[in-house]
Amino acid sequence: MNVLKSEMGTQLTAMTLEEMEMLKKKAALERLEVAINTFDDEACFLKLSGDGNTVAIQFIGGGIKTVNVRGDSGIAMLCDVLEQGFFE
Repeated sequence: MNVLKSEMGTQLTAMTLEEMEMLKKKAALERLEVAINTFDDEACFLKLSGDGNTVAIQFIGGGIKTVNVRGDSGIAMLCDVLEQGFFE
């Protein structure tokens, strides 16, 4: 994040497009996690990696799957998580 100073001396933060995209993807994954846990008997947690290239699916039963989402748009990321994590 870039830190800017306003005329009044207050610090403002400006997000890069990449940072905004990461926030959107994290928010979408949170919603997908809720939807999956609503319909699937095996609850899970979804976590986007710090670099945004993978999503870890951690199942309550102990299993973990890693999904490659490098370069994906938000919608493509959600599709990949569902296809690779739950339909293979």
